[in-house]
Amino acid sequence: MIKRGRRIVSDNKGFSLVEVMVVIAIMMILVGIAALSYNIVSNANVSKAANSLNSTFASARATGMAKGDDEGTLTLKMIDGKLYAYIGSEVDGHNATASQMEKISNNAMTVVLGNAENSTAGTQLTDGYEMQYQFAPSGAVKGITDSNSCVSYMFMNKKRGARMFFYQETGRHDVGIWNF
Repeated sequence: MIKRGRRIVSDNKGFSLVEVMVVIAIMMILVGIAALSYNIVSNANVSKAANSLNSTFASARATGMAKGDDEGTLTLKMIDGKLYAYIGSEVDGHNATASQMEKISNNAMTVVLGNAENSTAGTQLTDGYEMQYQFAPSGAVKGITDSNSCVSYMFMNKKRGARMFFYQETGRHDVGIWNF
């Protein structure tokens, strides 16, 4: 430090310890907020996927009741790690590409085909999976092209799960959500 008259000129060329600690504290707060935001968004995606599938089942059932068996066919496919849905004729659904279908889930979650007895066990869906449900005018499922006869679809990430229950005899469906 050099004194010139009443002014003090300083040659400091760095940050003080207090300044560094303040910057580190601010960075820690921002990282914490980002991690919490990511967790909230990924949990919301699980719920959104189950609710989206639930509303797709409702639309297919309503279409089958209004327009008849063929138009009320719901086709579900796994393409590139994502679950897609198509409502329409059985043939159109089988031939539909991802761009013609509604995306139900993204690839940041696991989709499992399960049953009502066990809430987390089941078969993880992989690319190439296809299932069709044909809704009759009564609202019940008329024909199933897969021998698994599933009753639930589970969407899971590391901390949360959402499950869409589907009762084939009546065509009813519902969503349940749980934390791990």
